[in-house]
Amino acid sequence: MKLPFPYTLKRSARRKRLAITIADGKVVVAIPAKMSAKQALAFIQEKRGWVEEKLAWQLEKKAQTPAFTFQEGDQFSYLGERYGLQVELGSEDVALVGNMIKVVTTNDEPQGVRQRLLHWYYHRAQAYMTQRIAYFSPCLGVPSPSFVGVKHYKSRWGVCYEDGRIFFHWGLMMAPAWVVDDVIVHELAHLQHMNHSKDFWALVATVSPDYKASTQWLKEHGSFLNF
Repeated sequence: MKLPFPYTLKRSARRKRLAITIADGKVVVAIPAKMSAKQALAFIQEKRGWVEEKLAWQLEKKAQTPAFTFQEGDQFSYLGERYGLQVELGSEDVALVGNMIKVVTTNDEPQGVRQRLLHWYYHRAQAYMTQRIAYFSPCLGVPSPSFVGVKHYKSRWGVCYEDGRIFFHWGLMMAPAWVVDDVIVHELAHLQHMNHSKDFWALVATVSPDYKASTQWLKEHGSFLNF
């Protein structure tokens, strides 16, 4: 039976169970290395209703996502608060001034303003994550990360590697502070538990008892944390 949506199989020798992820309208099915494509198809067919529901939901969210022009009149979120965009020609700078994000740039074309804003969000994310990690690490009783960085991810808000490096999606800086803090705690907890075991969630809950609320918030609003 042919499915009404395309999908990609991703094999892994370490994987024991099947899992479906949907991001940007693309369906990826992670399967054990030795599993046949036929078995994978049977699993996808079983989950077809759920997949179609998620694809429709993502399409609806995408339609609701603001179409930024990067001109005055646009509004951007910073730690959950809305700021109007103000653009001026001059030496490169971005600052919060009252209820405005003031972008001073040598290139006031939309692409130039976007690049200046993006650079500012990356810079603010690096500073915020570093500061909050210094606060939360002792609370969790975990060591400081070996490195803290900021990147753009398609379907992740943070990543913790076994060597102690942690990276965060820059777009988190558009979310409320309590949501950002919960993501930071989540990734820090991986420094002690590189899994999502009961012990991992128990550690997260010692600092973020309402972590499920932030997870739900990101599911509902995550598509807006980008431009």
